[in-house]
Amino acid sequence: MNFSNITRDSQDNASQTFYSGLKRARELEHDAQIFGAYLNAASGFTNAVH
Repeated sequence: MNFSNITRDSQDNASQTFYSGLKRARELEHDAQIFGAYLNAASGFTNAVH
C-alpha cells in the first residue's frame, strides 16, 4: 500500500487528504521546530510528575 497520498472521507462527505514524505525543505525545518517545542513541553510535564 502506498501511503504517500491517502484520502479519508468523514461523515459529512468532505474528504481530507494526508501526505507523507518531504515536500519542501522549509516544511521540514518548520516541523522540526514544532517537534522541538513539543519535546520541551513534554519534558516539563514529565518533570512535574516526578
